[in-house]
Parts: sequence; structure tokens; C-alpha cells
Amino acid sequence: MTFQYHNRLYLCRDMWNYLDVITLLIYLLIVILRIATFARGDGDPYHNRLLECAHYFYGVNKMLLVLRFSSALELSAVVGPLQLALARMLIDLLIILVQFFFIIIAFSLAITKCFIAEMSYMTSTNNQTEDVAKYDV
Repeated sequence: MTFQYHNRLYLCRDMWNYLDVITLLIYLLIVILRIATFARGDGDPYHNRLLECAHYFYGVNKMLLVLRFSSALELSAVVGPLQLALARMLIDLLIILVQFFFIIIAFSLAITKCFIAEMSYMTSTNNQTEDVAKYDV
């Protein structure tokens, strides 16, 4: 009983299992879309939205399968540690990009607020835009 529980926990810890499940679900979605395309009986492959979505999911599925096959590189004594180090560096890079995103949002909000304040100062209720318009010629 303890072995089975421990085995299930091990299956949940492995990231590749999640990727396998996502790949299988996308493949099932592709099959459903293809059956729906066939059942509609359009026959025209052009301007067929269901078929187009199936092709998009097929492309994503191929990308995930290539990522899955890259797990075989972990067995190499040379490439395996490099791949693990690269995965950890990508996590650090993601944290840096999230911080950069917050900085961009903060400065964008400040600049937008300054722009709105300046534009509200330049409204025609202050009669300044009419005077400026005279001299723009």
C-alpha cells in the first residue's frame, strides 16, 4: 500500500508526465476537430475554421513532442547536466522578465498619468489652445 502511494507521488513530481498528458489531450482534441470537420461535410479545405484549428493544435503538438524527445538527452553524461542547468537558468530568466514587466508597467502608468495631466491642462476651457492655434500658421 505504501509503495503504490509513493509511486503515485513520484509520477506527479516528474514534469515529463505532465507534458505527456498535455500532448495526449491535444491529440484527442485534434481527433475531435477532424471528426467534426468530416461530420459537417463541407469537403472544402479552404476557409474551414475547424480544420485550421486542428492544424494549429497539430503544430503545437509536434512542438511538445520534440521537447519530449529531448528528454533522451538527459541520459548523456555531457549534455544531461547542461540541460538541467539550462532549465534552472530559464526559471531565473523568467523571474527577471516578470520583474522587468512590472517595471515597464510602473513607468508606463506614470508617463500616461503625466500625459493625461498635461492634456487636461491644454483643454479649450483654459482658452490656451485657441491662442496656440492662432500662432501655428
